[in-house]
Amino acid sequence: MMRQFKLMLVLLFSMLLLCSSSAWSLDRFVDLNDGTMLDTFNNLRWLKNANCFERQNWDAAMSSTAGLAAPACGLSDGSAAGDWHLPTIDELNTLVAAPAKYRYDTLNTAGFSNVQAYTYWSSSTYTSNAGFALSVDMRTGYMNIDGKTNVDYVWPVRAGQHWSLDPLVILGAVDFGTVSVGTTSSGHPFTLKNSGASSLSVTSIALNGPDSGQFTLAAGGTNPCSSLTSLTLNGGASCTVLVSAKPAISGSKSANLTVSSGGSSLNVPLTATGSAPLSVTYSGNGNSSGSVPTDSTAYATGQSVTVLDNSGALAKSGYIFNGWNTAADGSGTGYQPGATFTISADTVLYARWTVPIAPPSGLISWWRGEGAVVDSVGGNTGTSHLGTGIVTATAAENATATATCNSGEIIVSYSSIYGAGSQTISCGSCTFGANSCSVTYSNANCTDPAIGTAKSGTLSLTCTVSTGAFPTGKVGQAIRFNGSSEYVTQDKTYKGIASSSANSSFTMEFWAKPTATITNLAASQTTSGYAGASGQRYAIFPEMQGSTTEAGAGVSVGTNGIMVTEHAGDYLPAPLVYPLVDGDMPSDGWLHIAVVYESQTPKLYVNGVLKQTGLNSGRTVYPSSQFGGTSYGFYSGLLDELHIFNRALTVTEIQSIYNAGPAGLALVPTVTGISPSSGPAFGGTIVTITGSNLTGATAVMFGSTAATGFTVNSDSQITAVAPAGSTGTVDITVTTPGGISATSSADQFTYLVSAPTATTLAASSVTGTTATLNGRISANNSDTTVTFEYGTSSSYGSTAVASPNLVSGDLNTPVSAVIEGINKGTTYHYRVKGASTGGIRYGDDMTFTTPGCTLLNDGGFEAGTPNPYWTEASTNFGTPLCTFGTCGGPSGAVRTGNWWVWFGGIREADEIGSMTQSVLIPANSLPRLNFYLYNPAIGSDNTDFLKVFVDGNEVFGMLAGNPAYTGGYTLVDLDLSSYADGMCHTLSFQSTTHVSSSNLTNIFVDDVAIPHCSSTVRIDAVPSVSLQQAMNDAGSLSVISATAHVFTGDLLFSQPGRVTFKGGYDCSFLQNSGYTTIGGKLAISGAGTLVVEKMIIK
Repeated sequence: MMRQFKLMLVLLFSMLLLCSSSAWSLDRFVDLNDGTMLDTFNNLRWLKNANCFERQNWDAAMSSTAGLAAPACGLSDGSAAGDWHLPTIDELNTLVAAPAKYRYDTLNTAGFSNVQAYTYWSSSTYTSNAGFALSVDMRTGYMNIDGKTNVDYVWPVRAGQHWSLDPLVILGAVDFGTVSVGTTSSGHPFTLKNSGASSLSVTSIALNGPDSGQFTLAAGGTNPCSSLTSLTLNGGASCTVLVSAKPAISGSKSANLTVSSGGSSLNVPLTATGSAPLSVTYSGNGNSSGSVPTDSTAYATGQSVTVLDNSGALAKSGYIFNGWNTAADGSGTGYQPGATFTISADTVLYARWTVPIAPPSGLISWWRGEGAVVDSVGGNTGTSHLGTGIVTATAAENATATATCNSGEIIVSYSSIYGAGSQTISCGSCTFGANSCSVTYSNANCTDPAIGTAKSGTLSLTCTVSTGAFPTGKVGQAIRFNGSSEYVTQDKTYKGIASSSANSSFTMEFWAKPTATITNLAASQTTSGYAGASGQRYAIFPEMQGSTTEAGAGVSVGTNGIMVTEHAGDYLPAPLVYPLVDGDMPSDGWLHIAVVYESQTPKLYVNGVLKQTGLNSGRTVYPSSQFGGTSYGFYSGLLDELHIFNRALTVTEIQSIYNAGPAGLALVPTVTGISPSSGPAFGGTIVTITGSNLTGATAVMFGSTAATGFTVNSDSQITAVAPAGSTGTVDITVTTPGGISATSSADQFTYLVSAPTATTLAASSVTGTTATLNGRISANNSDTTVTFEYGTSSSYGSTAVASPNLVSGDLNTPVSAVIEGINKGTTYHYRVKGASTGGIRYGDDMTFTTPGCTLLNDGGFEAGTPNPYWTEASTNFGTPLCTFGTCGGPSGAVRTGNWWVWFGGIREADEIGSMTQSVLIPANSLPRLNFYLYNPAIGSDNTDFLKVFVDGNEVFGMLAGNPAYTGGYTLVDLDLSSYADGMCHTLSFQSTTHVSSSNLTNIFVDDVAIPHCSSTVRIDAVPSVSLQQAMNDAGSLSVISATAHVFTGDLLFSQPGRVTFKGGYDCSFLQNSGYTTIGGKLAISGAGTLVVEKMIIK
C-alpha cells in the first residue's frame, strides 16, 4: 500500500509540472534584441557580446563594467553608467554550474556571441590575499585564483528581474523610488519580448490598481511598441513602453502594468513614494553686496543636489567667501560649489565668510602667485622657469617665418637673422608682450647681405609666462605648472635656517590642485633606494645634500597619492607614501598639504587631518628650495600659498590654516594713501584709506584713538570715521591678523580747528505775536557766539541774540531766543547760527506758523468800548462794559481800574449779554482760566444766570443768588488743560436776566486772565523744548524738571552718568504741586542711571 502511494505522488507531481505556470516552459536564455541576454532561471541580464572589452587586468575590468552604458557594446537597452557590474563568483558560476553545465561553445549556441575559451574575471577578491581575485574558465567550468595584475576576459551583468506570460517575457524596473508630489519621474522602459517562434498577439497594455492614476504609460523607449491596444509581435521580436510615476499626494503608491495576451493577463507590480517637493535656498548670511544664487528645482527625497557657485558675486566687507554651510555659524556641513549631497529635507545653505588668520610663528618663506612668483616673507629672488623658453622658426628667401609662444606666454626678447653663411644682418622686429611674431625675409624688406647668393632667415623668440599663467587659486592667484618643463628655483638654500641638526623639525605647507597622477607611486615606505628618482610630480623637489648624514626633503603630489622623498648622494627613497582614497579629494580639486618633520620623522596632513606617519631615516633633513620638479618628475597643476616654517606646526595650527580656506594667512597691511587728509578736531570726517592686505582689519587708529567706525570695502580700501582729536597731525594705522601697518607720510591726518556744530530745534511757546526759537550748539572747544536768524522767508532778515549768547567746550548746549512783535497767522523761517574762529555754521532751516490769535488781551477791560479785543453784546445797552461815568449809579462796582462787565441791571425787560474773545491757549502749559465774579443783586425770577463757554462748551455756570458770589468779588479758577494745544479757542461770558416785578439782577465780571506755564520742562535751570530733548541733552549729574501734567509719547533715556528726573512742579518750578504722568513707555538703555521722583509712568 505504501509503495502505491509513493507512485501516486510521483505521478501527481509530474502532472503539476506539466500544468504549472507557463514560466516553466520558457527558454533559459532569451535574446532581448537590445544587446542583452536574459537568464530567466536566475534573473540575470548578461551582455550578449561576451568579448566587448578584450582581456584586461582586474582593476580595469571593474572600471570598464561600472562605466558601461548604451550604445557601447551594441547596447540599445537605455542602460547608464552604474547599471552594470563585474559578476560575483556566484553569478559567474550560474553559467557553468550543473545540471546544464554550459561551456563557451554551448553558450554561443544558446544565443550569446564571442564567448571565449578562456578565463573570465569575477568581482570577488580572494579572501586570503587581496592581490588576487576569483575567475571561471569557460572551457572547463573550473574556478581559478588569478593575480589582479593578470589579464582575463570581462563579461558584464546586471539585474534581470522579469515576468512571463508564456511565451511573452516582460522586463523593467518597477520601483520608482521617491518622487516629488506634482512632478513626473523619468520614464522607466519596460521590454515586451516574444520568446517564441510564432507571432504573438498582445491585446492590451494598460495601468490598473488603486493608484493607477498616479502613473503614466506610453509607447516609447529604444523600440516603441506600435500600439497599446492591438499589438502583434513576430517570433523573437520585442518592443518597449515607458512608465512614469506622477504622485499627486504624499505617501506610498502602487499600481500594476497589466499586459493581456491569449485570453490571459499578467500584472507587473509598480511602486513609488510621493513626497512633498524639497527646496534648497541660499542665504547671503550677512553679505554687504551681491546676490544669492537661486535654485528653483523641486527636489524629491533622496535626490542628488549640486551646490551652486557664487554667481551673484556675494561679498562681505572684510571677509572672503568660502563656500556654503548648513548652519549660519559654520557649525554644520560645509560644501564648496560643485559639491553634491543627497537631500532629505528643505535645506538652507548659508554663505561661509572667513577672514585671514595670523601667520603661525616661524614662517621663513611664503611663496605666492599674485601675477608673479614672489616670496612675501623670505625675500628670495628666485628664478621662474615658467614657459616654453626659446621658439624658433626659419624661412627661405622671399618667404615669411612665424614663431608663436605657447598659450598664456609672451615675447620677452627675440633675434631675427637674414643672410647666408657668415654674411648675415638683423632684419625685422617683434613686439614685446605679444604672443606671436612674423618676419618676411627678402632683399626688399632687408638689406641684401650676400648679393647673388641664396639666403634664408631665422626668427627666435624667448617666451615666458604672462599673467595668464597665474590663474585663480585657492587664495587669490596660483602658480601653474605644465607637468613637463616648468619649475621655480630660489637663490638660497633653507639649510641652516629651517632645521635644527638636533631634531630636524620644520614644516612645508601649501595648497595643491594636481591634474596628473604619480606614475611611480611607491608601494611602500622606505629609507633606502631610489623610489623618488622617476615618475614623480614634484611640487617641492628635494634639494640634494652632499653628506651621508643629511638630506633634502621633497613632496610629490598627484591625483592618486602623495610621496615625501629625501635626497642626498646615491640616496632618494620615499620615507612616507600615501595613496589618496575616496573622500580625500574635495569637489574643487584643491588639497591642503602639510608635511611636518619632527625629530627626523615626517608626518603628512591632508585637509587638516593626519593621514600618514613616515619613517625616520636617521638623517638631518632640511626643507627644499625648488618648486615644480626636475627631470625626475615635473608637477602638473596649480600650487598656491607655499609656506616654509622653521618648526613643526601643531595640528591646531594646520587645521586653522586649512579652515581659513580662500582667506589664507594675513599679510602685514600697508597704508599708501588717505583722502581727505584733514578734518575738524571734533571728528566725524569720513576718510578713505587705500593700501594693501587690508582684509580682516580688526582696528583702525587715528594716532592712539580708535576710529569711531570703519568698513573694509576690499583688500585695498577701508572707509573709516575719524574720532574726535586734538589739533595737529596723527598717523592712521590699520591692524589685521597679519600685524600693524608701518607709519609714513602717506598715512598722516591733520585735525583742524573745528567749526561749531549747529542744530536747529522746533520753536516753542508760539503765540500770535511771540515765539521762542530753540537750537543746540557744540562749540567744539572754540568759543562760539550764538544768534538766531528769522523772517518770513529763507532769506530771514532779522536777528535775535541767543541765550546763552557765548558757548564753549565740546558738549551740546541748548540755546534759545524769545522774539516778539511778530504777526498773527504768519509762517516764519528761522535757523540757529554759531560763529567761532573755526568758522561759521548754521543749523537747518525750520519754520513755525503763528496762530490767528494771541494770548488773552485786556482781561481787565480797560480798553473800554468799543473794545478792540472783546466782542460786546447787550440787548438793552449795546455793551455790558461799564464805568461809573458811563453806567452811573452807586450800585456799580469795579474790582480794579475803571472798567468792568455789568450783566443785567434792568427790571423792565429781559436782557441777554455776552463778552467774547478768540484766545490762544499754549500747548502743554497747564493753563487756567481766572476771573472775578460778583452778584450783588438778585431778581425775583430766580432763573437769571452767568455761564462761561470755551468753544461752545460750558466750563462754568452760576444761578443768580449763589451765596458764594454775593458778598463781593470772588476768584473763579478753572482748569483749561484739555484745551492746551497751542491753537485758537473762543472764550465767551454769557448772561441772561429776566423781567422782575421787584428786584433786578446784577452780575459783575472783572480781571479775566489765563495764567499758564511758559515752559513745562527744564534741564537744570534752562528751559527745554521737550522732555525727550532734555533727556538727549542731559549730562552727568543733570536734573530734569517737569510740570504736573501728562506727557504723551514714548521716551528713551540713553545718556551715561547719573541723571535725576523730577516731576510734579508748578509753573514756577519752585515747588511740587502733584505728579507728572508719562503716558507712553520710558525705555532706559546704556550705562547711565536715571533717578525718578514724583512721576507716574504708564
